[in-house]
Amino acid sequence: MNPFPALVFFVTAVLALPVVARQVLENIPTAEQMQAFLTTRPEQDMIHWKDPARGQSLTVRILEVNDTGVRVQKTAQAGLINRVVPRGELSGVSFTHTPVERWLIQPPAADAAGALRVLWNARSASLVMDTSNVAHIGIALAKALRMTGETAAFDEAAEILRLIQKKSPVELHTNAAAMELKTLEMARALISDLPEETDRIAWEITEIEANPEAMLMATSWLGARHFEDLKQLEDEHPRWDMDDEVRPIRLRLYHLSLDFALYPSLFHGTYEEDASRGLWKVWQIHQHTQSPQLALQALEDLAALYPDSQAAKDSADELARMRTRDARGTLAEETREEGESADEPAETGGDEGQPTLPIPRPKPERYNLFDD
Repeated sequence: MNPFPALVFFVTAVLALPVVARQVLENIPTAEQMQAFLTTRPEQDMIHWKDPARGQSLTVRILEVNDTGVRVQKTAQAGLINRVVPRGELSGVSFTHTPVERWLIQPPAADAAGALRVLWNARSASLVMDTSNVAHIGIALAKALRMTGETAAFDEAAEILRLIQKKSPVELHTNAAAMELKTLEMARALISDLPEETDRIAWEITEIEANPEAMLMATSWLGARHFEDLKQLEDEHPRWDMDDEVRPIRLRLYHLSLDFALYPSLFHGTYEEDASRGLWKVWQIHQHTQSPQLALQALEDLAALYPDSQAAKDSADELARMRTRDARGTLAEETREEGESADEPAETGGDEGQPTLPIPRPKPERYNLFDD
């Protein structure tokens, strides 16, 4: 059972994008365009009065919130009225996200950072109000900054997220900021030259159930690391299957590589790029371990589940080749490594110039990522 259902709902609300909303704009607005948009947005924001005699709330267009007041516009019979409402008169504010704003937030792209920063700067002072939903903008901006892959952008994102943690009275928002901070930490580690530290952070993330983006990054890293370790171990111990000390280490690396590769499609299938890339990695693992039927199954799953993915397109020729060999009954004879000729079985072991035989491979076993 998920211990953080409300938090997952919040993150899903930030990341999920209706197809219709994607059609609102063809291009991401610039910061200048977003600044101009602030004065033309619909009058659908709300300010909430402290004094009940003034009514519970008023629908306005909020232009800016600062430490002393809220600058608003309201259309009346006399025309457009501009006012600065003192913060002391208000119990809170809330913003209605327009289709353009929803398009920017769900999910944010790196190029959206400029426009999101305009919204954040105009509204972040409302963060201390429990009715404010500006945390959505801040977290989306942090995500967009993270996606740039730049160190300076990472620093700006971390500052925003820590501000949300410090000032927001809404636990849901502070928890979501903490999640994005952990994702940011993983992203920062991936561009570092510290593999052991990256391993440590990645393993920590595998214990966080409610953070899918960080989990996808962590499992991708760990899967690649264990697969490389697997290949290196086999190179160093070509007769690993006859070595009682090496064999269990090799099997553990195999199982971890496979489980990490399968994780996206099994648990986060809606993240199609990650899931399809994971199935492609499953194919690579089975090719390496000379399990052609399982390799074919991985490509069949990839084509069936994610036919429009780049991984499926890239593997289409390989899938057709394997299907042909399977229909001829020759697929089981295939023992080649990835990248070798389809008609030349791979050979391992022995010295250069000496006859060699393929190393026998044990049948793959099922393995649980969380029960190592």
